[in-house]
Amino acid sequence: MKENTIILPTTYFGNIEYFSALSKFNNILIEAHEHYEKQTSRNRCYIVTANGPLILTVPVNHSNTLKTKTKDVTIDYSKNWQKQHFRAIESGYRRSPYYEYYIDDLMFVFEKKEKYLLDLNQKILHELCELVKLKINIETTNVYNEISKNQDDLLTNYHNTKNSKTKPYLQTFSSKHDFFPNMSIIDLLFNMGSDYKQFL
Repeated sequence: MKENTIILPTTYFGNIEYFSALSKFNNILIEAHEHYEKQTSRNRCYIVTANGPLILTVPVNHSNTLKTKTKDVTIDYSKNWQKQHFRAIESGYRRSPYYEYYIDDLMFVFEKKEKYLLDLNQKILHELCELVKLKINIETTNVYNEISKNQDDLLTNYHNTKNSKTKPYLQTFSSKHDFFPNMSIIDLLFNMGSDYKQFL
């Protein structure tokens, strides 16, 4: 393994802690050979809406998920989840200061159909790293590499946001709600724009 490398699970629009971890390393290995874990941000993210945090889940074909490697999990397009996700993001962030600045770069998520979840997540990850100007080498694993369970929980499970070190920033609905830590990185981007760096 190369020096200054971290092994991370794949995520759909990863959270702020995830990108904070990325920013500390030169090389990122995305674990592709683990048994796929349901109900984590491998296929979900959390955004802030007028009603509070909202989970967005990419549906996967369930026949894939029992002891199936993450790299082999396919996306279920039987329902138009892409349209639902875009509408939710638009509703949550269209009034945020930087929504118009970034949304066009992310439209491929809602307009193109990737077969594999890992491929979708990798394209999102590469694009987000471009947007937040993280110059890192990203590859997927060739064999299974164990991910630290504590690290995995914090990076991929919303129930651990109470342990998040995310510094508060102004969110779209701050007048209605207290600060929600460790949302998807897009919450930080749409609200803070180029000032995101001080929060990673």
